Amino acid sequence: MFTIRSQQPKRAPGSSLNEAQRTLVANKFEILRRASFGFTQDRLLHLQEEDLKRWTDECTAELRRNITSAAPPHIKIALIDFRKLRCVSLQCLPFQMRDPGFRKEYGMALALIFLLSLAAPRTVDGQVPTATDFAACNVEAPQAVKAGTASPIRNDHLRADSARGGAMTMNSPAFTGNVIESSDPQIHGMEAEGAKNATYQAAYRSCMRRKGF
Repeated sequence: MFTIRSQQPKRAPGSSLNEAQRTLVANKFEILRRASFGFTQDRLLHLQEEDLKRWTDECTAELRRNITSAAPPHIKIALIDFRKLRCVSLQCLPFQMRDPGFRKEYGMALALIFLLSLAAPRTVDGQVPTATDFAACNVEAPQAVKAGTASPIRNDHLRADSARGGAMTMNSPAFTGNVIESSDPQIHGMEAEGAKNATYQAAYRSCMRRKGF
């Protein structure tokens, strides 16, 4: 007696996501693509409270698949979900750094550094600033510098020193072209010349913060 077993069609990747989740994943993909310069630099993606309500393991898996497909061929992508820490760690590793234990420890270290760096709650990756936001804050910043109404903090001075010296570290924004590119929306879009002034940076950040970023 023969039994014919019917095979269930395989579910396509991402098919279990609803429309809101697919939109969320696409948004995070674009944020990471820009912040990591085409998936070539490590980044931490902060998950907002609203994001966490919709974010699932399948969202992480879909984001990982999309990034892996888009990353340069010489880069090994590792995406680790630290749900309890409210962030996802993107690691863009050359092929010689593919040990799983290393990736896990490295990702946890990045996540902890990220949390310690949060002096106050802020929207790192919710709404994306537009060119209009950049222009408005770059107009307001020099006015605040002239009026003396902005107070720079230590990180403003450190970034200004880096901008003046042309030096960069892994966690520094990229001072290239006419504006700064950064995963932090309070810094992204700042005029590179103005970024050499710590007070300008403080004023720009304050403007972006008032806009909800």
